[in-house]
Amino acid sequence: MSQPVEIALTTEGLTKRYGRRVAVDGVDLRVAAGQIFGLIGPNGAGKSTLMKMIFSLVRPSAGRIKIFGIDAIARREVALRQTGAMIESPSFYLNLSGRSNLKLFSALSGGCGKSELEEVVRFVRLQDRIDERVAVYSHGMRQRLGIALALLPRPRLVVLDEPADGLDPAAHQQMHQLITSLVRELGVTVLLSSHRLTEVEKICDAVGILAEGKCLYQGPLDQLLNVDEKRWLLSVDAPQAARAALRSIEGVSKVVSEDHTISLSFASADPGPLIRKLLEAKVKLYSVQKQRRNLEECFLDLTGGASPAGQAQ
Repeated sequence: MSQPVEIALTTEGLTKRYGRRVAVDGVDLRVAAGQIFGLIGPNGAGKSTLMKMIFSLVRPSAGRIKIFGIDAIARREVALRQTGAMIESPSFYLNLSGRSNLKLFSALSGGCGKSELEEVVRFVRLQDRIDERVAVYSHGMRQRLGIALALLPRPRLVVLDEPADGLDPAAHQQMHQLITSLVRELGVTVLLSSHRLTEVEKICDAVGILAEGKCLYQGPLDQLLNVDEKRWLLSVDAPQAARAALRSIEGVSKVVSEDHTISLSFASADPGPLIRKLLEAKVKLYSVQKQRRNLEECFLDLTGGASPAGQAQ
């Protein structure tokens, strides 16, 4: 018999109203322990408000929040001991060193031992620069220092709000590796808010998609991407003739070609009719394979074409 899955974070009917405007509207989330959960949506969808409610920075109008089964509203301090966060860009004292900043801010929540601090600094790969002033840090280094601060309380759940925003490609790759290491090496559960859909698709196990304060989907990423629509990629020698032949087949739609590759939707899971039609048209078929939708396509379908990086929240 399989062991029950531990749940790191649960929200039930979570709602936040500002006068007549509903910023978060009855959101139900369920984040399993030991996974990276991506929270995505157009700016203004309610992502930051939701994360602030999790950390009691904003009081919910209605609903419940549980962190590892602990009521985060009724037992706020106990629940928040399980967490660490970097919400929006972290702010530090620029004329102090990275080490001094970590000591100062960690003291607000009870402090940390020297060995714990050194361990976290090594984990975020700042050991060679930790005694320099934060003023000389790059944006990527400051983001990693923010994650170090989030890790000092030894949390079981870490919430990261746009940790790779504004990073160059090299720093972005380092951040990607750091986030996956949180789960793989430390066993931490990560709730990641990002508008970089390729990043979310690459590293997340599950996603929640918000729009206009409502949750449109939440669950495993593979379940979202492997939708019922049958999509195929075919590589051929004569794309023009292939398009004409394929379009004559009942159930074929959305035929798009690029060079010698044709993408299409077919009502059947059996590619046999496609192959036979191409043979009849004397078109050479080099390969045929299932095409999985990417996260951007799913996101645009669910949100009606809204961009994940629209107006500021």
